[in-house]
Amino acid sequence: MSDLKKALSYLSLSRRAGLAAAGTFAAEKALKEKKAFLLILSADISENSRKHFEDMCNYRGVPYITGPDRETLGRSVGATARTVIAVLSEGLAEQILKSME
Repeated sequence: MSDLKKALSYLSLSRRAGLAAAGTFAAEKALKEKKAFLLILSADISENSRKHFEDMCNYRGVPYITGPDRETLGRSVGATARTVIAVLSEGLAEQILKSME
């Protein structure tokens, strides 16, 4: 299984377990409430949004990675297009990061 497919399967698992916040508002709320352990940004997110979320992550010490396009990212959590997903489980965040190395 490719690294991206493995990461997306962990992401799908986190969503089914209720441990992912999908979408800009939900991800921002999770970051502000210090519930996010990893942020995944779509490859085609706007530059302003990318900078906004990168700054939020850097300020709070939350790692972030760039994932696939918004359509693929959304499908991985059973939704329409999503530009940002926050992982709310430390263990799943670590597994996603490992699979993306």
